[in-house]
Amino acid sequence: SLAGAEFEYIAEAIDTMHIAGDGAFTRKCHAFLEEALGVRKALLTTSCTHALEMASHLLGIGPGDEVILPSFTFPSAANAIAMTGARPVVGGNNPDAALPPRVPRAAAIPGAESDPERVAPADRPASEMRPTEALFDAINRGDIIAVRNAINRGAELSARNILGFTPVELAVDLSRRDIAFLLLSLRGIDGKPESRGRGAEATLSPAQQARAAQQEAQRAQAARQAAARVAPAAGPAVSQTPRLFMGDGGAAVPDAGFMGFDGGARTRTR
Repeated sequence: SLAGAEFEYIAEAIDTMHIAGDGAFTRKCHAFLEEALGVRKALLTTSCTHALEMASHLLGIGPGDEVILPSFTFPSAANAIAMTGARPVVGGNNPDAALPPRVPRAAAIPGAESDPERVAPADRPASEMRPTEALFDAINRGDIIAVRNAINRGAELSARNILGFTPVELAVDLSRRDIAFLLLSLRGIDGKPESRGRGAEATLSPAQQARAAQQEAQRAQAARQAAARVAPAAGPAVSQTPRLFMGDGGAAVPDAGFMGFDGGARTRTR
């Protein structure tokens, strides 16, 4: 609360262009504290954390030392000790006040937990790959941290890989549940017109609509090419009708890897 000439002092500090520390008012505070406390020298700091850090250095605390702290305190109290190389030790005189052992928290969504030990190593650094390429590579390896990094770099969540999978579809196909949950939670942020809700196309400029149409055409072409790679070659249909006791090994279906029960031979010794 204001109890005196605080506004006048604030105006004076602004007029003198000295609103940081070590000014006229700081020196007045030093003098007041030295007289009130009967000490030879008082020094103001910007925070108690800085005061603890200065005290640690002045006391010569360093590596090999242990400093006992109360169990109920600010983290900065331990930080001020740790920055000197000493070891902060939490203690207290009440054994009932000891902190309970830390219990690992379960994932917020069942099945969404990550397992860093199952992450496969990368063949090359992500910096050498385009963001979308790095995203698919991270999904293949099960590296959710690399997935986040690729998304932050601008990877397209609606892109498709050479097999025609989107990132979500690939994560589901590979049972990367943690990555699948992450990607599902980010749906609609990649800028696709259909991901912005109804009527979003009307808010796009002609240039943006043309770019979106071009990207959609590229994705469709990639999907057709991927389907052509895995589709069987066109040819005359082979009859699949069972033929018992024909002695010819069955009808071969090379596209399916079946060459007949006799390996394609048409001559049998009777």
